[in-house]
Amino acid sequence: MLSPGDVYEVVSFQSFSQQVFITTLHVKCLTAISGAQAKFQTLADAWKEVGRPWQSPALSYVSWKATQVAGDGVSYDAQTCRRTGGDVYEGQHTGTLIGGTGSASQAGPSYEALVTALKTGLAGRSRHGSFYLGGFNTTAKDATDVNKWAAVHLGNIQTNVNAFLVAYGGGAGSPDFQWVVFSKQIACGCKYQIINNKIVYAPFTPGNQAAAKADVKSGTCRTLVVPMNRRKEGRGI
Repeated sequence: MLSPGDVYEVVSFQSFSQQVFITTLHVKCLTAISGAQAKFQTLADAWKEVGRPWQSPALSYVSWKATQVAGDGVSYDAQTCRRTGGDVYEGQHTGTLIGGTGSASQAGPSYEALVTALKTGLAGRSRHGSFYLGGFNTTAKDATDVNKWAAVHLGNIQTNVNAFLVAYGGGAGSPDFQWVVFSKQIACGCKYQIINNKIVYAPFTPGNQAAAKADVKSGTCRTLVVPMNRRKEGRGI
């Protein structure tokens, strides 16, 4: 059973042009949750639908994984900064699995992505987040500037981001999960530092898991086409 305040990193694995894309979000548990596998399945498939309807049919959604990163049973070593404990849930995406716009022959480069900036209403880099979506057709770009996404495409994704925020942003949405920005730096108290002329990941302050999460208040799709740099599990918000 999941406990109130537990935080999970949920990653969605996608396949596109022989590349693996990973889209990441973090959620906190709002209440004690039983039947966690089914609840995470619903969450992961809802997350899939933020981008899928507007992605290329050349992209397919494969699986998801939810890893506990804070809360009951999780600890961070004060010296090594390593996380231990916590639960893991995994499954296959269900429903429609391929992108829903255009044809696979129109697929754009695998390194291009649309980034959505997340804000929590709090100051500081640790309180801001982002997520990346890739696997779009070339027709998703602006007709006169290939470095920008078309306004219609941005609007379509923005509509789905807003809908997901309504569903998982507290209020009258999901009674189980709240979308959050999570800071590993705050949770474990470690960051990259220059020590003895070397860049090392080391402690700099006591970790605070309870303070490491902040509720997402808004998500804004950015116009510029950016590199798709969320291809490794653990990278993301």
